Amino acid sequence: MNAIPSECRTGAVNRRAFTLLETLIALAVFALSVMGLLFAMEVSVDASRAVQRERAIRQELENRLARLALPELREFSDKQEVNGVAYREEIRREQIKADQLSVIPGFWRIAVKAEWKEGREPKTWELSHLVWNP
Repeated sequence: MNAIPSECRTGAVNRRAFTLLETLIALAVFALSVMGLLFAMEVSVDASRAVQRERAIRQELENRLARLALPELREFSDKQEVNGVAYREEIRREQIKADQLSVIPGFWRIAVKAEWKEGREPKTWELSHLVWNP
């Protein structure tokens, strides 16, 4: 004869099945957490790359602007593409009006412009100086 009643034996089987169900739910929650963490890391890495690229573009703009201001100024325009970024450099005379009747000669506009695409979105940055060189 069996010493354990049949109700207790089926309860033990149900208890094991419930433990398996708990384990599967915990595993699903863990898997979703890992997927969320991986997505957050991907977004963070993409943002970091964008910041690094923008920093490099900003530095290149500043370098080009400084280089253009060094030689004797003359009318100039140039366009170059470096690493997927189009840089447009320009030096032109600019008339500055002191009042309604007089123009102050000797001013030059030195400008550098960067154009690139980040994903599908076009981006543009421009730096310029106004220099007096009679």
